[in-house]
Amino acid sequence: MKKPAYSSIYIVKKVTVDRTISSLAKNNIQVNAKEAETILNFLYHIANTYNKQDTRLRLSNLKKKSNH
Repeated sequence: MKKPAYSSIYIVKKVTVDRTISSLAKNNIQVNAKEAETILNFLYHIANTYNKQDTRLRLSNLKKKSNH
């Protein structure tokens, strides 16, 4: 698997900058590599935050439904 050409605080990085640029270009959005890197980091941050909130929500629902 091709390693992404940018640095990030996230361990799992599956989308490359080139792929991001081409995907955005298909929707008539022109960005350079630095802008694509910023967009990717933002999206990884949103995904990471969502996963943490989803896990907390499921745990709180389990506590409410448990028989203690």
